[in-house]
Order: sequence, then structure tokens, then C-alpha cells
Amino acid sequence: YYAAEYRLLNDGRMMLILTDISDEKVLQQHLAQERLRLEFVVNALENRDDLLATLRDFDTFRSRTLPDLLSFGAQADMVLAEIFRHVHTFKSLFAQANLPILPTVLHALETRLGQLRDQSQTIDFPAIQSVLASTELGSTLEQDIAILRDKLGAEYFSPDKEIRVSATRLQQVEANVNALCAQNAIAAATGAKIRDLIRQLRFEPLQKLMEPHFKAAEQLA
Repeated sequence: YYAAEYRLLNDGRMMLILTDISDEKVLQQHLAQERLRLEFVVNALENRDDLLATLRDFDTFRSRTLPDLLSFGAQADMVLAEIFRHVHTFKSLFAQANLPILPTVLHALETRLGQLRDQSQTIDFPAIQSVLASTELGSTLEQDIAILRDKLGAEYFSPDKEIRVSATRLQQVEANVNALCAQNAIAAATGAKIRDLIRQLRFEPLQKLMEPHFKAAEQLA
């Protein structure tokens, strides 16, 4: 990369000054990539359940939906339209989640599918399969997931899911436990343990309560 400057000289000639800015361009690209990776990790932390659900849906699309569509026996143009719709949807979802690589790859695939759809020739399944074979979705996705594994650890992908229960509902459960224990003296000891567990469900780590305010404090600063 070169930056070009022009200067008019007194004798009517013009001076051309070329400055090599390749290193500066490379640094800018590197910083942009790092910023995108950071945004991806932050979004993954803030929207874990949504991201994991989208990743599961995409894996289902790759492993089951796509093969089923190609072997369904329907008209090729209808299958192409359905594949195009899925690819466009996942491109948008992953772009919103700030994945660094996959949205660009899906956009390129969407473009090739659109070109195939808009051509004047008859669409057939070999042509669709040829376009799909030109893109390796699995390895591309793995590159993005590797960022989360590196920054957040493998436990980020654990199947544990947070379930929210209202305080009123917990109080009702605790009241039911108390009523059952009052009727059965033998179950009183077990009931006490259950009541303690129910009370602990109401507790939240202070760090979890404070963290949502960190970002707002940084923005205000």
C-alpha cells in the first residue's frame, strides 16, 4: 500500500511523493480483527443461551436439514430457494452475534446460490451440490468456536441451562414443604434440608449482580 501526495512546483511541474504504508495497513487490519474477536466474546457472554441455540440449529441444518433437502425429491428450484433462505437466516443471526469469520463465508455462499437461482438455465441438483461443495462450513465454524474455547474455556459449551423461577413460586413451594412436614414428623429433618435448598435458590452472587453495571460505568466514563 502506498499513500500518494502531489505538489505543484514553481516551474509548472508536479512532484509525486509515494509513501509505503503497508505496515500501517497491516496493523489496522490486525486491530480490526482483534476488535471483532473481542466483540464476539463479549456478545457470547451476554447472550450465551441464544448463541448456543443458534449453533445447535446450524449444526442440525448442516447434518440433517441440508442432506434431507437434497434427497427429498422435490423440484431443484424449490430446494434451492429453501437452502438460500436458511443460509440467509444463519448469515444474519451469526452477523448479529459478531462471529468473525462465518458470516463472511455464508455471505459468499449466499451470493453464489443467488447467482445460480437467477441464471436463465434450468437448475439441477448437481449444480446446487457443486455450489455447496465450494464452501466448507464445518471448518469455518470451528475457527470461530475455537476463539470461544480459547477465551472462555470448554465449560462455556456445557449443556447446563439457567432456569428462572419467581420468588412467589419459591415461596409457594416452601409453604407446601412446610405443610407436608407438619403432617409427618419423620419427614421433618428432610423437610428442613429442602427448605434450606429453597432459600439458597433465592441467593445470587454479588459479582453477578454488579457485572451488568460495569459496562454502563465504562460508557459513562
